[in-house]
Amino acid sequence: MASYYLAKPKDVHQKTNWTCWAAALESWSYVVPQSAYYAQADVLDMFSYLTDNNGGLPPLRFPSVAQFFAMKYEVVRGSDFGYSFIETTLCWFGHMYVAYNRTDGSSHAVVVYGAAGKCRELDGSMGRPRNHAAASFFSKINAILAAYPSM
Repeated sequence: MASYYLAKPKDVHQKTNWTCWAAALESWSYVVPQSAYYAQADVLDMFSYLTDNNGGLPPLRFPSVAQFFAMKYEVVRGSDFGYSFIETTLCWFGHMYVAYNRTDGSSHAVVVYGAAGKCRELDGSMGRPRNHAAASFFSKINAILAAYPSM
């Protein structure tokens, strides 16, 4: 299995428990050449009308954000979001903004930028990169929203 890594996104720590989506978009916009850079606070201000009472962004409201950032996106079954999907998408399109529902009912968003048997992502809850086994981690999730530059 080959390794495929893009440039590491900017380390961004989310401001609250519910603003991982804005932290991920700041990190994503910093590293994607086709995008203008937007700080987390700006993203939160621009899209506050889409957020829930906690400041979280429900996945069904993502299309407006994707349009603004010129992202293509698709919903992928967790069992299909493995090494092959990650590597192919990174290779063809670039850094991925990934949002998914956790088993506890909450959702989370990260920026995926590498694959080498494990998924390499920038996680705003920690404000730094982390690795995990994509196949075992994402196979437990019903649906994943994967967004990337529209070219």
